[in-house]
Amino acid sequence: MTDGRFLDRVKGKAKEWAGELAGDGDLAREGRLDHAHGAAEAEADRQDARADRKAQQAEVEAERRKLAVESQRLANDERTERRERQIEQRAEMDEARVLAEHARQAASDDRSARQAEQTADALRAAREQRS
Repeated sequence: MTDGRFLDRVKGKAKEWAGELAGDGDLAREGRLDHAHGAAEAEADRQDARADRKAQQAEVEAERRKLAVESQRLANDERTERRERQIEQRAEMDEARVLAEHARQAASDDRSARQAEQTADALRAAREQRS
């Protein structure tokens, strides 16, 4: 497109100069109009190109923001999963402590029961010897 705009401007200048040299005011005016039209079209092309670049930049920025949001969401998900794992580990450790305490208590109860039985057996044996 720009090449055609350039040719329009060159053609316009050529007509303008030819009209001025020949003393043909209409041809000179037509040349100025062709030149101005080519220049306006070239400026419109430049503005379109700028608008296209800005639109592309806006798309890139929108995509960058979208990726940043997704990245943040993934980081949040990862932190949540890590916290859930920590909570589960703490719960498992607490359960293991409770089970260990129950086992210690049961062992202590078993020892106490054995000691009571041994004491009772010893008392029975002592009574039997007296009788």
